[in-house]
Amino acid sequence: MDKYYYLASQLPVPKFDQPLPIETADFMKEAQKWLSPSDYRILVDVDIKTTTESADDPFALKAFKRFEHRLRTELSIWRKAYRQRFEYKPAAFQVGLLKEGTPLEIQIKLLFLRWLFLDNLEFGHYSDLNFLVIYLLKLQILHRKRYFDKESGSEKFQTYTEINP
Repeated sequence: MDKYYYLASQLPVPKFDQPLPIETADFMKEAQKWLSPSDYRILVDVDIKTTTESADDPFALKAFKRFEHRLRTELSIWRKAYRQRFEYKPAAFQVGLLKEGTPLEIQIKLLFLRWLFLDNLEFGHYSDLNFLVIYLLKLQILHRKRYFDKESGSEKFQTYTEINP
């Protein structure tokens, strides 16, 4: 476990409003040097898009998967209710989050909501496997955020919605 302390202490602090402090591949290379093979395999399987829990998932990963599943479910129910002009108040987020801003801004707000959840999970975990899972999930959030580009998105939208004669 003390090896994890050295790994955690050398990692740059990720911040939501700043670029990736370290590339995910570089983090994984460094983690492989310090972690036990079984813990490293757990990290390899961490994916922000997955909500299916595994028996081997550490506490932080299980908690995040449950949060993510709940968030997606609430978003789905809210969107359906909105289309059908019904009022639905989700428990996982405030409705104003989805009503104010462009689709890009809303996606960034949803990423920030995930980030805040991870910040809360991090309390008490500073150099254990849970900390490293949270760190990796934050890197994945920043990685995804990095590819939210207004110009590129606008070009893709125009390409996909263009009517060919």
